[in-house]
Amino acid sequence: SSQINDGEGDTSLRTKKVTDRLSECLHMLANEPSLGMFRLQEHVRRTLPVIIEVKSEVSTLESDIRGKCFDADYALQTVENFDVSKSFLSMQNLARISLNYSSSLKEIRQDGSQLRSA
Repeated sequence: SSQINDGEGDTSLRTKKVTDRLSECLHMLANEPSLGMFRLQEHVRRTLPVIIEVKSEVSTLESDIRGKCFDADYALQTVENFDVSKSFLSMQNLARISLNYSSSLKEIRQDGSQLRSA
């Protein structure tokens, strides 16, 4: 009877060793570097298209912003180079000429209507 118990204990001990080693082996396989690389590759395949799309949008926005900055710089230079006194004098002179032409046209119309009535 003690041999049977010793046999069962020995079998139990061997079984435990085998299961422990099998468990350790499975744990090593599950954490193997190639599996880690596979998970990394999966992650890259999922996120890369999104990143590429965002990069494309950023490039488009950057181009738009550069164009708008160029326009703003050009407008600023134009305003800085704008000689206000010459412009107002020129506008005043053009207004005077326009008023003279307007007065002349009114006189011509009045003379024409006086000739018709006479």
